[in-house]
Amino acid sequence: MNSFLLGPPAYAAGLGAIVLTSLILVRLLRIERTLSVLLALFVLVAAQVVLAVEALSLAHALSGRALLAIHVTLLLLLLAAGCRPPRLRLGDRARALRSSFGSWRPRVVQALALAMAGALLAQLFLVLTVPPNNYDSLQYHLPRALTYLQQGSLDAYSTPDLRETLFPANSEILILWQWALWPAEATAGLVQLLAWVASGLAVFGIAARLGHARPASAFAGLVFMSFPGVLLQASTTQNDLLTASFLLCACFFVAEAEAASPAGAHVILAALAAGLAVGTKTTALFALPGLALWALACLAGNRRDLARRLARMAAACAVAIGLLGAYFYVQNVRRYGHPGGPRPFRDLVALERHEPRVVWSNLMRLSFRLLDPTGVAPPGEVGLRLTGLHNDVSRRAFTVLGVQERIPDRDLHHPGSRWPASPTVRINEDTTVFGPVFGLLVLPAVVLACRRGARDRALVAAGLGYLLAVAALLRWQIWHGRILITAVALVAPLFAPLLLSRRRGAGIWSAAVALACASALFVCTAYNERKLLLGPYAFADGDRVRRLGIGIPNQESILRILEAIRPRVSHIAIGAKHPGEARYPLFGPRLDRHVRALRMDRDTLPPAAADGRTEAVLFWGESQYAYLDAEPQRSGDRWWTGIDLRPHLTTLRRPDSGWRPVVDADYGGHLFVRDTGAPVAVSPELPDHLPLNETWWSDRWVGPMMRVLVRFDPARPRLEIDGTLPDLGQAPVLEVSHPGGPALRRYELAPGRFRIRFPLGRLTRERPGAYLAVEIRCSVSLNHRQRGLSDDERDVSWLVERFEIVPGLGDR
Repeated sequence: MNSFLLGPPAYAAGLGAIVLTSLILVRLLRIERTLSVLLALFVLVAAQVVLAVEALSLAHALSGRALLAIHVTLLLLLLAAGCRPPRLRLGDRARALRSSFGSWRPRVVQALALAMAGALLAQLFLVLTVPPNNYDSLQYHLPRALTYLQQGSLDAYSTPDLRETLFPANSEILILWQWALWPAEATAGLVQLLAWVASGLAVFGIAARLGHARPASAFAGLVFMSFPGVLLQASTTQNDLLTASFLLCACFFVAEAEAASPAGAHVILAALAAGLAVGTKTTALFALPGLALWALACLAGNRRDLARRLARMAAACAVAIGLLGAYFYVQNVRRYGHPGGPRPFRDLVALERHEPRVVWSNLMRLSFRLLDPTGVAPPGEVGLRLTGLHNDVSRRAFTVLGVQERIPDRDLHHPGSRWPASPTVRINEDTTVFGPVFGLLVLPAVVLACRRGARDRALVAAGLGYLLAVAALLRWQIWHGRILITAVALVAPLFAPLLLSRRRGAGIWSAAVALACASALFVCTAYNERKLLLGPYAFADGDRVRRLGIGIPNQESILRILEAIRPRVSHIAIGAKHPGEARYPLFGPRLDRHVRALRMDRDTLPPAAADGRTEAVLFWGESQYAYLDAEPQRSGDRWWTGIDLRPHLTTLRRPDSGWRPVVDADYGGHLFVRDTGAPVAVSPELPDHLPLNETWWSDRWVGPMMRVLVRFDPARPRLEIDGTLPDLGQAPVLEVSHPGGPALRRYELAPGRFRIRFPLGRLTRERPGAYLAVEIRCSVSLNHRQRGLSDDERDVSWLVERFEIVPGLGDR
């Protein structure tokens, strides 16, 4: 992987070359308006990156040096041909923008713009300081980008998680491009951050093309950017906001083509944006009919030339989609005979049948989810009351409207995907949506748009058509809020006439909307649970592994041990427990570790792990589930195949296997390193014990069960635990064992202070390793809230005051 460790100079050179090339293309396309130049740069830079990566992938030559050579060579060729970047006249543009901004009335627009500038700086700070840590990024977005770099192409590879190889990957390609030149994980979040800004600018531009004044149009863009679900996406490495931004750019350049003469340049840019969107996320296909309606509405003014202009735009879009969006669809057709991949995988997320009752229930559940107020108020009593009210109103409406809250055979088969059983104040990019401000604006905006012109009605049709497509084609899941960013983006320009109207009381209304948006900006920036700025578990309180582990606390310990092994492990093979197992953290802080996903229904051990390079093997559990990529035959499970890993673990445990255990516990993971004849060295700087319980990690209070990894040191072979037991009403018994195994020692304790001692040698005889997994169970537990002692809902058994391995052999 060192072939692409080029560093900041290469990153600066590559970025400079690609931006200068894009500016030259902007001049050749005769794009002059500031907003058009900015959005054109966004589209052209992305298009160049995708084309370069795809071209190198076809030659299996994908690397940082090759990418840099392509961009510099293209720039030099354009310069040699006499092409030059345009004079940007940045001073004149800045003065014009300042003058225009200063004249906007009412001042509420300026106030919200300043709040947005502060939010942008805060989001940039979070992107640069907090590693990517949302679920999908850790599971497949980022691992696929690094794996493509490691293998030098975008070819599919063996993995239990087919999302890594089936889904379109333009978002990952844009991240990959940065890491190929400079593998600094902070740059990954810049993609969606820029998409956030571009989407706001595009909403502003489209609203202006609909005939609204600049202040009102800017207000619409700012309001869209401040919706909680949109803002929270801005600091992630997912792809929903990027998809919406490309579609908005396509709509903007279509509108520009209607007014420009000649219109060819804007048609090209609109087509490129549409192609990029289709290659970013499959759901962009749902928006293409709406984009076609928008184009028809925008170009219908010249009926004599309408057919030719529409045909030219359709041809340009077809070519752009083929170049920038079709790569993975074609690869899927070649491998599986279908653009969406194998049927079992498609059935996992797509509806097989489209019964009216299912579509109606999906549509209503999606509509009510759009209004969820999570993210409007900080976590606490007020936020809980708001979400509780929304939940109650939604359920009552479902009863009246005949909506099924849950359709087991049609909804996504995941227990966490259901309509929330109880209100929550958790603020994150997966479940937080758009809130009350969107709810107050969308219906009046749609009604008003239907009374205006054809272009307004086209945007309404585009947004509603997208929403209906999601309801009719996809299985319901609570995480669909982020998919609906595209629908919200398409109707956002229609908010402009509502925000700064001349009606009586409009100023108060606009100020209230701006205040609510500013509040959402603050709340979602400060209380995003994956990137907390405030609170007892703020990101600043932990190191990189802790910040990565916010969403995967059960993996933190094994990650710390892997980083502490000496000599450092540079090649690791991993058998994930299930397709959603987070794999990105294993690549290391410098992104230079080779990580190979094992699909154990195909790979074998050895020699698959002992391939001459692999230095460690990690299984997260004793079984593995993988997405099916062929028609299920004798299996009763439609979407999954299950693999028993115990035979492989037995092979690795054999003294003559060539592998030595570092950790060997089902709950804590099974980590084996290549046997070099020397003892396994784990850095002494690593703590002697690493918790496997999130509660233990947070505050040392432990519930009925405590799991921990303990270093085995022959000179200190005894585990001692000092603590305090509350009065549980009966004599508790503590049992020590391997996780899930039979009790090896029992301790009967009285309330008050206690000390237990346990010889670790009993554990090593069963599962040798540098770290041992210890489970301590208490036969009695106490819930403070049920006893009326506090508001604490945790199930508490003891308070641990000291946890230490010590010399001696005694156990009394």
